Amino acid sequence: MLTVKPEFKIDTTQLLDIIEGQSQILNISVTGYPNDITYTLYNNGVESTSSNIYVNNSVLIMVNISREDMGSYVLQAKNNGGSTFHNFSINVICKIMIYA
Repeated sequence: MLTVKPEFKIDTTQLLDIIEGQSQILNISVTGYPNDITYTLYNNGVESTSSNIYVNNSVLIMVNISREDMGSYVLQAKNNGGSTFHNFSINVICKIMIYA
């Protein structure tokens, strides 16, 4: 059976600036065969257990981002053909409230 390891089809963003408390959804475009691709997200070298940042099918979901979510991430896409990785960083921009 022919197998082709996953490859990210587009040059996805390397640095994501997200305002604290905001959410963002990114579609992840990956090819490979068979197309039963699994995703694993790593944060600063270890598998992420964050409930704020996770992958659901081929969508990267980031909700209610906080300063603790800031850092370097690696997204692994894997099937029977092998694995590929995409590196990116999240920069959290803090909300500033000024009262007059």
